[in-house]
Amino acid sequence: MISEKEVLILSPSIDLSEIMGRHIEFPLPLWLHILFAVLSVAGLAFAYSKQHHKYELYLIIGILSTFLVYLAYPNDIIFYILGVEEFVLMGMAAFDMHKVEKENAAKEKALSEKGRDDADANETLQAK
Repeated sequence: MISEKEVLILSPSIDLSEIMGRHIEFPLPLWLHILFAVLSVAGLAFAYSKQHHKYELYLIIGILSTFLVYLAYPNDIIFYILGVEEFVLMGMAAFDMHKVEKENAAKEKALSEKGRDDADANETLQAK
């Protein structure tokens, strides 16, 4: 048997925001959002201090800009603008990650070739 709550949720004429309140727009409590953001930004800032990749900055900006959703709550246009901004930042981060990955693969290949050349040179010296 279907409960009254399930009927309300399954009914197309009922707005879920009436049942769930503001948690449709804000699925996390503010304190948890702040905690996740602080931990993420701290980890990415530490990684940036060591590696200096641009994608880490893009991700930091994207994480911090998620707080703008609280300022934009009643305005749908600002929600869409924030969505586009997040999409662009994530695209830029993915593109930069791919570029860094290709550069690292090229460096690794050059090092392995140099290692083979050094090994060949050592074998030649030992043969003499």
